[in-house]
Amino acid sequence: ARKYESEVDIACETIDTAVRALDAIYKRCNEIQKVVEQLASRLHIETQQLKSIKNLKKDSAKKAFHQAALIAKADAVRLKADVEALALKDPALGSVAGNIRSRFAVNPELLESTEYIRGQLAAVLGKQAVDLHPFSIGAQRVVSYTSRGGRDGRTPADTVAYNVIGTLQGTAPDAGYYIICAHNDATGVRTSGGGAWLHDPAPGADDNASGVALVLESARLLAGQRFPWSIRFIAWSGEELGLLGS
Repeated sequence: ARKYESEVDIACETIDTAVRALDAIYKRCNEIQKVVEQLASRLHIETQQLKSIKNLKKDSAKKAFHQAALIAKADAVRLKADVEALALKDPALGSVAGNIRSRFAVNPELLESTEYIRGQLAAVLGKQAVDLHPFSIGAQRVVSYTSRGGRDGRTPADTVAYNVIGTLQGTAPDAGYYIICAHNDATGVRTSGGGAWLHDPAPGADDNASGVALVLESARLLAGQRFPWSIRFIAWSGEELGLLGS
């Protein structure tokens, strides 16, 4: 009987050891399962991230292609025509004596270029999308500017100048807006012998009819696009007299 009892005890111990081993294996399996689940979850996240990056690259490539296509549509002939229309009284006559315009801020000739800009913006954005923003230029401001170095300081009357503002409305009212701008007015004061604001030419082909031409061309290229934000195309006046319009 004692022999059998001893064998039973041994068998029970063996079974207990086996049970403990199985329990340890079960716990280890659970741990491995959790690790596998974590790895699977991480792999899923990384896969989604890779898909997002891939889609982003595709979107970026599409945007870059679209932007390049828009830039390619910029027309040098139109840009030159804009500069000539702003700097010359009659572009067909070319840069000959008597045909050079003045776009000095208080010279009446500036109104002609102001209307040209308004017309060009209205042609692509619509008349309702273009506004004139008036502001005053005091006579003393002009006297102070033109009388430097003994130049002509004759006093003009107080003047109303105009910024031209064309708006391409965005699709999201709260998205804000961007500004594409350049100043329309010019000056001849820095020209040797110049400064008689009423008579001296101030065509400003480079400063800054070329900039205004880029604003107009940008409006032409972007008018058919739609963005969440709005874009304001602005030609400032009074810049040469101290950034007045802007």
